[in-house]
Amino acid sequence: MSEVRRKTVLLITRNFPPLVGGMEKLNQRMLEGLAESHRTLLIGPKGCRSFAPEGTRVYEAPVANMPVFLIYAKCMAIYLALTRRPAICLAGSGLTAPYAWLAARLSGARAAVYVHGLDLIADSRIYRWLWLPFIRRCDAVISNSGNTQRLAESVGVPADRISVVHPGTDIPEPDPEKAAAFRIKFGFGSCPLLLSVGRITARKGLLPFLQKAWPAVLARHPDAKLVVIGSEPQQALRKDRRSALADIHAYLSKSGLEESVRFLGRVDDATLTAAYQAADVHVFPVLDSTDDVEGFGMVAIEAAANGLPTVAFDAGGVADAVDQGHTGQLLTPGDYPGFSLAVLSVLNQPRNIQQQDGIMAKFGWIRFGRDLERAILPL
Repeated sequence: MSEVRRKTVLLITRNFPPLVGGMEKLNQRMLEGLAESHRTLLIGPKGCRSFAPEGTRVYEAPVANMPVFLIYAKCMAIYLALTRRPAICLAGSGLTAPYAWLAARLSGARAAVYVHGLDLIADSRIYRWLWLPFIRRCDAVISNSGNTQRLAESVGVPADRISVVHPGTDIPEPDPEKAAAFRIKFGFGSCPLLLSVGRITARKGLLPFLQKAWPAVLARHPDAKLVVIGSEPQQALRKDRRSALADIHAYLSKSGLEESVRFLGRVDDATLTAAYQAADVHVFPVLDSTDDVEGFGMVAIEAAANGLPTVAFDAGGVADAVDQGHTGQLLTPGDYPGFSLAVLSVLNQPRNIQQQDGIMAKFGWIRFGRDLERAILPL
């Protein structure tokens, strides 16, 4: 963080550990960065106290239920606005924008919200009627990608209030021994290893990838394995009407491909890092949807930080996370034959660990903290 006058910053978000996901990681690092230069307050989900930076005053919801959190967050936002008088009230997503705006108005503070894409186009009439007006009224709107910036403008956010601040990532040291241990632990040996990381939803496109691209990969590499890390989201802003995971298992059973795919569910950070370093290619076949968008693509920069190339569809904000021809390959959405060929091409190339230097410069957390502070603090 740059040298600025110390202020009190209130972060209001349900997307915070112990909940799991890219948004949760982002909000945790955002608070850690702000805590280096400012007094910080957090209104978060049950259990968040253990994950907040030292010195932060934490107010956690009494239960994990989302409706209870929303009621609790509103009450605590009013209380802290009147008693702590924060200078910045920051919503970690559009979900809590009304409370950040309300707290800011009560305390004479600056209201800011970090938007991720789906929180601008959520397919809910109530959400669009009650929540979007508060996002529009915030003094600063931080978007995670250029695509999210365009979405914000399309719903009426003034362009001069929007700043693009890409999420950051850690840059781990290469560890061949841990990568080898990962392969041994799960019985992968030296086979070609593909990796899919993230919440399992229809938008992530894993089922059509398995149907339309995976067979072509297996035709060239019959011993290849796809490792899936992640689980279906709980109490998300948007829920799939069907279980994406159940549909995937049904297809694998019907097609006889069960042995080619391994589901590890949620894993700890050490196992995830080992998986990134053990795999040969990260696949990110997200769908191009107008009502359920991929805001950025955190997993693509995490993969690049571990020297793992990504093959992805150029959908939503993914292009901001993949440096074409350097950290991965972007395909036209729906081009599954091209996706297969890109995966096969990557499998024939050696890893490029040197790309980590560029990832640090563009997506390091120091850069993220500097850009975030510039976006939320008044001129």
